[in-house]
Amino acid sequence: MPTARVRRILSNSDAQMETTFRTLWQDAAWIAEAHAWIHSQLRTHAIHLTDAIETLQTHPWGLMMRVPTDAGNLFFKAIAPTWSFEAALTQALATWQPDDVPQLIAVDTVRGWLLMRDSGARLRELIRSTRDMSAWLEILPQYARLQIALATRRAEILRFGTPDHRLETLPAQYQEMLANRELLYLDQENGLATDEYKQLQQLAPQFEAWCEELRAAPIPESLEHGDFHDANIFVEGTKYRFSDWGDACVAHPFFSMRVVLVSVENSLNLPDYSPASKPLRDAYLDAWREFGSRETLQEIFRLAFRIAQVSGALKWYRQMEVTPPDLRDEYRHGVPSLLKDFLHADLEKYPYA
Repeated sequence: MPTARVRRILSNSDAQMETTFRTLWQDAAWIAEAHAWIHSQLRTHAIHLTDAIETLQTHPWGLMMRVPTDAGNLFFKAIAPTWSFEAALTQALATWQPDDVPQLIAVDTVRGWLLMRDSGARLRELIRSTRDMSAWLEILPQYARLQIALATRRAEILRFGTPDHRLETLPAQYQEMLANRELLYLDQENGLATDEYKQLQQLAPQFEAWCEELRAAPIPESLEHGDFHDANIFVEGTKYRFSDWGDACVAHPFFSMRVVLVSVENSLNLPDYSPASKPLRDAYLDAWREFGSRETLQEIFRLAFRIAQVSGALKWYRQMEVTPPDLRDEYRHGVPSLLKDFLHADLEKYPYA
């Protein structure tokens, strides 16, 4: 169970929690408590440390440590309270889809702690060194099959506190986001221009209509990873595992492809909507053929891809809501840039017409 110190933190507001947890990751007492939990779990599983535990990275939303052991490197992840659903969701995925996610040693869903086995090499380094995207042709059908399998578990996934980006909820969330001008940085660096803001407001009825149109299409809503890029996919031999579910939501599954295609373009220095990425879209959609013809799926994909920009902006918006003002500058571009992508979409090539 959490110490009295952590219980006090958990009782504060979200903004206070993020401020505290940003500093807590460096707090000696908290680190000692986390190390003690790790040692306890290692004893339970008869695993022994071979070197010192090392903190790899810290963010307002979480911390990662490497734990060198005689069973290979393990990884400890601590999740800030706003995203604490990730611990329970990852635990459930390890039960439902064990071949698709990291292997877990231990989970504390109260404190938001995970202890995981090494899942192999990151896809990012493999792609950038070889400039070969063909692994995605195997990964995307695997990911689609996971989404299809989880479509019947939407209610369970939502009960963990996983964000709800179902199409019926998005229009109201869109309006709420636009009402918060502070996080849109109107006419400021990396912000929206006032004219763009007015256009986005005027688009609200059309956005609701697009959501209704997509909702009527024959694709079931499911778990959407939210950050499905090549640094969150791990390769071990012929196996692929999908990590870091902190940006996940229940949504239209095709939303995931927005991040996939941006990831490929970034890793291979391709232009936006490069024809070289079209086979990836097709490999993903082919896994959904039980729900429609290729032509039907492509039309659904085009509409989902545009709405996905708003879903992505909402994830940044929820993060910025709980990030203290003095820590926001690093992330302030997120909401405005995705809303600009949504507003200025080039429908002639959007995407891969």
